[in-house]
Amino acid sequence: MASARAPDSRDSLFGTDGIRGRVGEEPITPHTVLKLGWAAGRVLADGDGGDGDGTGAGASAGAGSDADTVTDAGAADPATPDRPRIKVLIGKDTRVSGYLLESALEAGFSAAGVDVCLLGPLPTPAIAYLTRTARAAAGVVISASHNPYPDNGVKFFGGDGAKLPDEITARIDAMMSAEMTCVDSARLGKAERLTDAQGRYIEFCKNTLPSARRFSGMKLVVDCAHGAAYEVAPRVFAEMGAEVTAIGNRPDGFNINRACGSTNLDALAAKVAATGADAGIALDGDADRVLLVDRDGARVDGDQILYIRRRRGRHRDDQLGAGARVGEVKNSVRARCGRRPSCAQHAARQPLATRRRILRPHPVPRQKPHRRRHHRRAGSVGSHADKRPLLARISRRHAGLPATPAQCAGRRGPGRNARPGGKIGEGRSARKVGDGRKIGNGRSGRKVGGGGNSRNG
Repeated sequence: MASARAPDSRDSLFGTDGIRGRVGEEPITPHTVLKLGWAAGRVLADGDGGDGDGTGAGASAGAGSDADTVTDAGAADPATPDRPRIKVLIGKDTRVSGYLLESALEAGFSAAGVDVCLLGPLPTPAIAYLTRTARAAAGVVISASHNPYPDNGVKFFGGDGAKLPDEITARIDAMMSAEMTCVDSARLGKAERLTDAQGRYIEFCKNTLPSARRFSGMKLVVDCAHGAAYEVAPRVFAEMGAEVTAIGNRPDGFNINRACGSTNLDALAAKVAATGADAGIALDGDADRVLLVDRDGARVDGDQILYIRRRRGRHRDDQLGAGARVGEVKNSVRARCGRRPSCAQHAARQPLATRRRILRPHPVPRQKPHRRRHHRRAGSVGSHADKRPLLARISRRHAGLPATPAQCAGRRGPGRNARPGGKIGEGRSARKVGDGRKIGNGRSGRKVGGGGNSRNG
């Protein structure tokens, strides 16, 4: 039994972006990461953290619960025959410490009866995407983002590919105070490697653009920061048709983010100028942020990228959602979460290079009225005023019936095409009615009534 110790007597392991620190120092030690994998596996195996009767990790995370309560709740085997096995995905960047932390997490999950799928070096957004598409219970990223190689960290995604909810991380944090146990040998978790993880994410990236879109004729320089995207990023742009020059794509475990990537654009700007490229793209160690450099070497920061994307209509309202704010998209600094930049940030930003093009709202031309609209008077012959069914009109015409006086009185006057002498309209099927007044002058006209050739005269 572990000594009684309330979970809230120590600081939480989880910060705003997972767990992060220097390797070999708490909390990034082999023992802590091993137990972290076990604790996360136990909470995830319990589903929502409890089975409804007050037992399990959900009950142990309550206020006032001690380590003994957590240990007793954790003694039950979560991988019972009536409970399906769950799977988690583990990806990482190129730091040398990634091998150590990956093995520790794998062992912890296996001890909790959870299967593990290893992805290898892969961008953080790719791990979130694959977690959702692979129907995994969670995804784990081993990375310290833009920090140098001595640092590392662990971050969790939920089964929907989003950040793990705070209540779940609180239960994992509470389970860390319990004594670590192991499931029966027959229920240990298994480990496998997803060999086509990079290909799946590459296809996803290409499918975010219309199928007819090509980058043919473009020259791009891609700085991968010797990080997780050193293979994925150049392939995405190359398969889209661009001529790609890759730099920062030779990781050795120690050179991640060293004088390259989104934290240092000097090498990228120099390469763009040397190759005459149209633009440069800089990623960080785990490829979850990007900065750009134009052909003149000017830096384009995250706020300017968001403006360009919105200006070009890349994010339509139905994609962003009603009331979505562009500032909530993760940019090159961090996730703003809707916060406005400070005055110092506004002053430090460089103006957006428009290449001698003034950005103004597109003028909306006035809509001209249709020339043929309302050109006939309401009672004129040949207009749309006659609402009788077509079959009734044809039947009356072929029957040789004259127009009734009420119909003649209903006409308000001559139409626009009326001529002197009682002629109204110029339809091809004009007729003469009554005393010879001609309605239209069409070839198929006939006289009805007092006309010389009238049938009914």
